[in-house]
Amino acid sequence: MSTIAGPITAAEPAARSVAGPPAPARPGPAWLRVALACGILAAAGSVRAWQGQQVRLFMDNGKASPFPLGDLPKTLGPWVMAEDQVLDPAIRRGAGGTDAISRTYVDERTGVALGVLALYGPALHMHLHAPARCYPAAGYALAEEPVRRDIAYTRRDGTEAHATVSALTFTRGEGPAAERKQVYYAWGHDGRWSPDLLSPKAYQRIPGMFKVHLERRAAAGEALDADNPSESLLRSLLPEIDARATAPAAQAAAR
Repeated sequence: MSTIAGPITAAEPAARSVAGPPAPARPGPAWLRVALACGILAAAGSVRAWQGQQVRLFMDNGKASPFPLGDLPKTLGPWVMAEDQVLDPAIRRGAGGTDAISRTYVDERTGVALGVLALYGPALHMHLHAPARCYPAAGYALAEEPVRRDIAYTRRDGTEAHATVSALTFTRGEGPAAERKQVYYAWGHDGRWSPDLLSPKAYQRIPGMFKVHLERRAAAGEALDADNPSESLLRSLLPEIDARATAPAAQAAAR
């Protein structure tokens, strides 16, 4: 004979509560958690590998100059090229460059001659070759403390720009026959010119950069001012490099 369950009495909930709250769900097999963790790690590793590949591509693309340095004008304002020297590839590589020119320009107004070395190459290699390191290795002594010079120039698009360069004077020998060299130089990247060195880690984020290096024989006591021949040439040279360096990026953005 079947019985019909009556209403739940007050005693029943008390009886049920003895068992306590329901047991938490047991975790699945350990291999499931391991597989999930491995999947996450594999995904992260794939992302890192992809990022590493992008960085390598970025750095490889930066090894080539955005334009052939040989395309720089042979006439720069009053300065006219008098000699275009073929730079030994070993010397170019030794200076860290993948492209380079070595020219002599002469000011038609005064007859002053200036040696111009322009290079482009991986920033990680180029920054090692600063004049303060290289000239003493060739037997020159730093005659005066380096002087920072601000070069104001006008870009080809009409905008005003400034470059910070370092001016150094080196001597070799003694007495009246001593050789005296005046050097102006700066590194160029991302539209900026400066002689300042960055940290090695910072250069890992810069695929390539330019270096301009001007050298001439100088008399003792010559002023480092806006009338200095090196500064005159830089005011004509830097706009040409800037315009050609940014042209490939502008063309890529337009496509």
